[in-house]
Amino acid sequence: MTNFTDELAEATHKQLWQEAKQKYETLFRVPKEEASRISEIVRALHVLKYWQSRGRLGSPIAELKAHSVLPDIVDYVAKTYLGEKYIKQEEKAKAEKEPKRKDKWGAFIEWANENEGKKFTTEQLEKKSGFSYQTTLTYVKTSPVFEKIKKGQYRVIPVADRVRKS
Repeated sequence: MTNFTDELAEATHKQLWQEAKQKYETLFRVPKEEASRISEIVRALHVLKYWQSRGRLGSPIAELKAHSVLPDIVDYVAKTYLGEKYIKQEEKAKAEKEPKRKDKWGAFIEWANENEGKKFTTEQLEKKSGFSYQTTLTYVKTSPVFEKIKKGQYRVIPVADRVRKS
């Protein structure tokens, strides 16, 4: 892995501008987007220098994201300067993250839409939603997606028949 210094950032800055000059024949013809990209890469290198100065604690990719470095620049810097170890580490961390509550409810409603007209017990709905019994029960009672048949049994209302409960 690279040792991040001011000299590295400066050398990278010069190299990127030389490449841009060759590509566009003069520095005045370099598009604003390309100039911004070069500046963002240099800024990312300074963020990594800061990360390194703190003892390389945590993920360098997370550090870049915490400093609002653009996603395509994060990818470029990770591939160019960090190596596969940190890229794989970040992918592994993403895969291990627990799904967000919003995503769980979205998946539950999507599942309900695929099972229109079918009857389910509260326990089945709880298991499918991934939330506690009480949370699932509260949602099912107030949701326009389900209607109560009898105690502990609910039916998924077809999309065409749904009316907002108040």
